Amino acid sequence: MIPLDYEMYTHESDRAALKALRAVPGFPALLRAFMNIWDERQQRILNMSSRIRLGKDQMKKYCDLLPPICEKLGIEVPELYLEMNVVPNAFTGGDTNPYIVITSGLLRTLPDELIRTVLAHECGHIACHHVLYLTMGRLLLEGTGGVLSSAHPLGGLLTLPLQVAFYYWMRCSEFSADRAAVLCDGTDRKMQEVCMRLAGWDRDIQADASLEAFLAQAADYREMISGSKWNKTLEFLIMSGATHPLMAVRATECRTWFRSQACRDLLSVQAISGYSPFAGPYRITEAAPGGEAAPAEPAPAPAFSGRVSIPPEYGQTDAAEENVLMYGRVNTQSRAVIRVSSVSRAEALPFGDAEAVIARIRRELSDYQGIISAACGTAAGGGRYACAIVKTRLAPRGTAYELRWHLEMGEGAMAVHGTFREIGAPGFREATVKGQLKRTQQGADAAALEASWRRDPYDPGRTEGFLMNESEQPRYDARFPLHPLTEARAFQRYLAEHN
Repeated sequence: MIPLDYEMYTHESDRAALKALRAVPGFPALLRAFMNIWDERQQRILNMSSRIRLGKDQMKKYCDLLPPICEKLGIEVPELYLEMNVVPNAFTGGDTNPYIVITSGLLRTLPDELIRTVLAHECGHIACHHVLYLTMGRLLLEGTGGVLSSAHPLGGLLTLPLQVAFYYWMRCSEFSADRAAVLCDGTDRKMQEVCMRLAGWDRDIQADASLEAFLAQAADYREMISGSKWNKTLEFLIMSGATHPLMAVRATECRTWFRSQACRDLLSVQAISGYSPFAGPYRITEAAPGGEAAPAEPAPAPAFSGRVSIPPEYGQTDAAEENVLMYGRVNTQSRAVIRVSSVSRAEALPFGDAEAVIARIRRELSDYQGIISAACGTAAGGGRYACAIVKTRLAPRGTAYELRWHLEMGEGAMAVHGTFREIGAPGFREATVKGQLKRTQQGADAAALEASWRRDPYDPGRTEGFLMNESEQPRYDARFPLHPLTEARAFQRYLAEHN
């Protein structure tokens, strides 16, 4: 199984809040001071002496839930402890050897089928590398862990701006962990139910409960807050010292995430994760002339989805929604997820006007994106198409390339959306080309290379965004045949030549 990449499901506010926290004056000094007096072994002593360690001989059914979750998230299986505490809760701690603690109140509040979701959420914190800062936050902000109570030097370092920024990041980190749980479950419903139960729906309550009504309540809450600046101020005062977001807000975020294209792509990656890049192409069934399915062959003809022909090396996977076809491919340097659907004319890229395509793409770009190419043309079958490739910076490193290719069909279009992501050794192509050019140029030429390394292909004067760099020019594709951008361009050419 190919583990999920935490960079692909980290919540945007988590990433921004962490960056803001690290930028607050005094944070580096606070972190250094904390690491000087804190020892991970202290927590292990507390766990081993005051909590129940679960394992193959101790409440085995809970420990058995962890290995599949950890395999999916790409982490080692952490130790699991049970704590006597009537408050339903679970948390992670540690640093190099993370652990998870669940409380007796949690087991009394949630049915067993939702304990897996909670564990997936906690493992999400581990996968996203939240654990050290979460441990630091609990010990410093919440005053837990008497081992730090005498650490007077830290008191002067934990300024009010740092406290506010720390609390805010801790709340935002929960959204990323919730996303991990949604991906592990394959649905948003379980995490939403966890939120509702922790908000008050104890499993011993026999009255009928409605998750949809709870989500409607969350929508009403958002409307109430967004409709009044004073209500927004009151919300800030209420939440400024909270480590977790409001349950209704978390449930809504889970629904938004599950319905997003990014979530569907990641779920599709899991569907193709058993594919070995060295095992050759998938065996795909092709529609025979009479409409019946012909037997699959080792080297299949192009797979057809609707009226769009897909390269044979892209294997078809199960789609998360109706009227959508999904395909995927993995090699040693890139991972691709392809989504095929129909779109309205209003949603389609402008046909026959490349400048309009460029303008449309520019309006949708974030600060972490840039245009690689945009074009219009006529496919082999006579239909007009419009397409674009956009690059996106991934945190902490790496790049993804998004291909949008729309084929005109009557009043609408067939839409092919491909995401091609660097895996293995991100940045290898860029570093190789840049290093070679620097070795062959000296002095002023080398300085000129640095100055012109990144540029927008359609606007040389443009400076904002994650601009295309010299190594991404098509002339380097032959040297890097497995690079995701090379794959995206080859996929784009195939679409134009076979449709």
